[in-house]
Amino acid sequence: RMTVEKNNEQFLSLVEELKTHLILVEGKRDVRALKSLGIEKIIAINGRSPIDVVGNVFKYSKHPNLKESSVVILTDFDHEGKELALKFNKIFQRYHVKTNSRLRNALMKFGKSQIEDFNQKRLD
Repeated sequence: RMTVEKNNEQFLSLVEELKTHLILVEGKRDVRALKSLGIEKIIAINGRSPIDVVGNVFKYSKHPNLKESSVVILTDFDHEGKELALKFNKIFQRYHVKTNSRLRNALMKFGKSQIEDFNQKRLD
């Protein structure tokens, strides 16, 4: 079992890494949660069509502060969220948009099922 301190340390370094990527989330509460962690480059699906979202990603990927060209798909970690992640993974592949599943998987290890639950600097 990881200690709380070690856990928080790993979480914060993950947050630092997420800040350099474009993040795709499901909705407004997810955006708010990530912004509270200082993550700014976020696109919310908000029930829009995939093609709409891809257009958004293309626009955003020209952003000068974007160090990483890959998108991190942070839909929730429940069944629906995973389905959505797979769907967007396929769509992004079709449009040659790189995705980073390593960061999604790393975040999953913190045992929360919804992105909106990552809304403070500590995990306890």
